[in-house]
Amino acid sequence: MKRRLMVVLVVVLTAAIVSVAAAGAATRHRPVIGQAYGSRSTLPAAGASVRVSVRVRYATRCKIYADRTAGGPMRILRVVSCKRGHAKFILPAVVNQASTAIRVHFRVVASGKRGRAQRTWYLPEAGVESPPPPPPGPVPMLNWAGYVGTAGGPVTDAVGTFTVPTLNCTDTPNAAESTWDGIGGFNPGEALIQTGVQSECVNGVQTDMPWWEIVGGPTSLPEMDFSGLPVQAGDIMTVDVGQDSQTGAWVTCIADARTGGVGLMETGLSAGIAQGTCSTFSNYTAQQDASTYSYPGGTTAEWIAEDPGDLNGNEVPFANFGTVTFSGIGMSTSGSAVATEIVQGGQILATPGPLSNNGFTVTYTGP
Repeated sequence: MKRRLMVVLVVVLTAAIVSVAAAGAATRHRPVIGQAYGSRSTLPAAGASVRVSVRVRYATRCKIYADRTAGGPMRILRVVSCKRGHAKFILPAVVNQASTAIRVHFRVVASGKRGRAQRTWYLPEAGVESPPPPPPGPVPMLNWAGYVGTAGGPVTDAVGTFTVPTLNCTDTPNAAESTWDGIGGFNPGEALIQTGVQSECVNGVQTDMPWWEIVGGPTSLPEMDFSGLPVQAGDIMTVDVGQDSQTGAWVTCIADARTGGVGLMETGLSAGIAQGTCSTFSNYTAQQDASTYSYPGGTTAEWIAEDPGDLNGNEVPFANFGTVTFSGIGMSTSGSAVATEIVQGGQILATPGPLSNNGFTVTYTGP
């Protein structure tokens, strides 16, 4: 925001100057300089010319001195007539190259038959307008690239849609990438609940498997597959992770727009597959018992392309996934978005593009 400082061109006159007539009589009509008036009450950092009129008595000529550069020495600007009781001139625009406010000053030297008088005015000049700070760069992480929605309180729902990427299995014939939405896991000590699709190159051939997972908290599990739910590159997957407001149970849902297949998990109940969408489904078949599973909640939401780890927590080779597209992202609590990128060994392997219309892309960049 441009800083604007009010400029008041007011001269505090002594008692002798307040009464010009009395001063003139006392000094045998030596020149007297009175009040100054300016055409502008503010001076922007980019500079602006100011029309100035200064009251002058008992003088015939006035020399005007002014800054030629903001904060620099005064040099003569021009000479004007003061015979009519005032000196009128224009102060040229001065650009303040400093980042803080400075004082631009000008001086009037009035000359008459009985001597000279001078007075200097100081005009506060706003600091040069600072450009908006660049947005902070993505937070480097070992295996997450995308966006994290941060909130001041609990997040009870996170939604989004992503397209299953087409891996370059020629470039990375035995590698993996995982795309998912979730809640928690970003802030220290918070458990993570998530669901998504893991895509792998196995001997140069891509395979894709939908899954769900809870990491940390009372229940900490590896990725649990939704077997029997076919997924392939290019499929548009809609994800909803959240808490049931009636029962308090946590639910993960992933739905494939191409096949109508749905993968569901509800803590305290079960995990399985169905047909339809995350809001309306049928023909549910339980695959796993989740009656003892729970999730303590989190304060962030995530939309991530991940370099997944194996069961021992080690990083597997990261597949060249090209670009992953996320859209329609949202969470239950308003907050801000933090970009993350995958950095390993000082090299950026995947980085997100800017947010636009509740969507973004993540691009593979290396190695």
